[in-house]
Amino acid sequence: MKNRIYVKVYILLLFAASTSAYSLDWHEYKSDNFTVYSDLSFKKAKKLLLDMERFRAATLLLTGLKDQPENARLRIYHFNKP
Repeated sequence: MKNRIYVKVYILLLFAASTSAYSLDWHEYKSDNFTVYSDLSFKKAKKLLLDMERFRAATLLLTGLKDQPENARLRIYHFNKP
């Protein structure tokens, strides 16, 4: 029974993502460690990237891990318009 619910939710999410992905004004924004694909404005995308970099720095500080360059940027897909 739970599997049916999960499948339905998964299909719904796929449908929502596929309709939003057809937006014509998608752009790629990059920072040192992240790449954002979105239809956000430049200002909002820059804020998102700064927030992600701050989160990464805080996580490294709290876990005690070294700040080393990543071998690949983490990709973030942000859907602004429904």
